[in-house]
Amino acid sequence: MEVIGSLRAGSSRAGDSSAVLSDLSVSLATWVSNLFAPPVTMTLVALLVCARAPEGAAWSWGFVHVLLATVAPALYVHWLFRCGRVSDLHLFVRQERFRPLLFTVGAAASSALLLWAGDAPRLLRAASLVQLLQAVAFLLVTLRFKVSAHSGAMAALVVLCARLHPDLALLASVWLSVVVWARLHIRRHTAPELMGGLLVGGGPWLIGPA
Repeated sequence: MEVIGSLRAGSSRAGDSSAVLSDLSVSLATWVSNLFAPPVTMTLVALLVCARAPEGAAWSWGFVHVLLATVAPALYVHWLFRCGRVSDLHLFVRQERFRPLLFTVGAAASSALLLWAGDAPRLLRAASLVQLLQAVAFLLVTLRFKVSAHSGAMAALVVLCARLHPDLALLASVWLSVVVWARLHIRRHTAPELMGGLLVGGGPWLIGPA
């Protein structure tokens, strides 16, 4: 009887340890998802473009671009969430993505027009057009399918690093893998949705600034 009791106690402790590890992995995956949310990643993309642009005014124009094309859509999603018009800040429900994506397309178009009209640095103008194309692609695909904006933004970062900052490409690829793991682990996306995001988000940047 003592042996059976010991075995049961050991099994209970093993189960408790497994539960703790599971909770920790979910917390880590959630933290990764929030830290590398699409607005954060696309801001990093813009900063890397500015770092590569030789013109001194690149940082000022980069700030304008980030404010219009990235921050404004993120604030709009927060407003929709606070008003109860979307159920989740990460827009888990596909049908809730249309309005934010339309706003994102308009914001990206406004940024591109302003940068081209103001004769912003060439790399930033090219990046603004590619980000607009990326937003349009996400909108069109979302009419029928749900794809991951997280993996799409990370794919954009990887492609941009490969073209403008090759020394950072490996690190960006590692972080892409971590983000993909996180989104799968907390069951926010399926593998096909993540793959679709990679194609839709990274594809336009293959013709981006270089």
